[in-house]
Amino acid sequence: MSNLSKSILNYFATFTETRFNFRTRINYHWTNDELTLDLSLFSDLQKTVLEGIKSGKLQKISIKKGQFTISIPSEKIYSRINEQLSNKFNLKYLQNCISQTKEKSATRTEKLIISEDGIVKESSDELDSKEKTKIDFLEGVRIYNLAFRKILGEILIGVQEDKLNQIKEDLQIEFLPPTIFNYHDYIQKCFDLLQEIARRTDNANDFYDEIQRYFKTETKEIVIYDLFFNLQKYIAFANVGTLYLFVNELYKEIDDKENVSYPLYFIEIEINSTPTEVIVSIPRKLLLINSTAINYFQFPSVLTTPRAVDINSAYQQLLRLEVFLQAQYGYKDPFITESIFRPITPIKEDYPT
Repeated sequence: MSNLSKSILNYFATFTETRFNFRTRINYHWTNDELTLDLSLFSDLQKTVLEGIKSGKLQKISIKKGQFTISIPSEKIYSRINEQLSNKFNLKYLQNCISQTKEKSATRTEKLIISEDGIVKESSDELDSKEKTKIDFLEGVRIYNLAFRKILGEILIGVQEDKLNQIKEDLQIEFLPPTIFNYHDYIQKCFDLLQEIARRTDNANDFYDEIQRYFKTETKEIVIYDLFFNLQKYIAFANVGTLYLFVNELYKEIDDKENVSYPLYFIEIEINSTPTEVIVSIPRKLLLINSTAINYFQFPSVLTTPRAVDINSAYQQLLRLEVFLQAQYGYKDPFITESIFRPITPIKEDYPT
């Protein structure tokens, strides 16, 4: 009788709050901006968290540099670079750059020399034929390298956009956090390396062979997300307010410009960082069910699960939540702690996805 009384009181308290007070503000919602870091990007971590919730053994999580990453394979980058080297930026294009430099040099009145660091500068002394040839070669290669640096930037932007679009499609998500990859630094290092190769070669054929060999053997994968660094950036928000780990989503478009997006359940967390790892801990050991948001959508039944439950025994209450939503959506498969599942399409227009 005691449990029955509590259930009845809980039902009417929930019903009164969510059905008769339409001005109730739902504070816990996805913002999908810089305040949101979507951990579903890192499937291994997501699986660990959800299995911990399911087993009732979710403890603090240690995240080290390079442990959870998303990369672009080196093969995808090299294939596009090699395509450019084989077509527009082929040996003939390089030779043309050097030939045009020689033609301009023939009409130049000032005298130039090469300094010890490979920089071309003016000189009052006469240049011999060998020095002049080297100067023309370096200037022609520099023009080639500048053009190639620009196309390399376009390649990197292209492969990154392809990867991000693939992630969005695979995970069925719309918003992604900024990547950690600095392509400006990448292309500048490549440009400096090509300039160095030019200084130690003497003709177009040798230079072209060297850069082909370099990109074939030295093109590495690019890390666009590393959870360690992403969390390091996100820690800036730790002092702004309470941090929560949101799980799953109720999403509904209100009109063309507005939508609402609420988690089904969430956990208060703390993030602490050292130079080598980030620790995510659960200070209150509670899992919170977003019953206010769920009942906001006016389902025929009212969800009356407790709002806060001990995280070690939360799974049974999550199963009640799952059964409730399965009944509203006519959906049979489990999903409440599954790391991968497709969006559940509503059977009524008023229901959220």
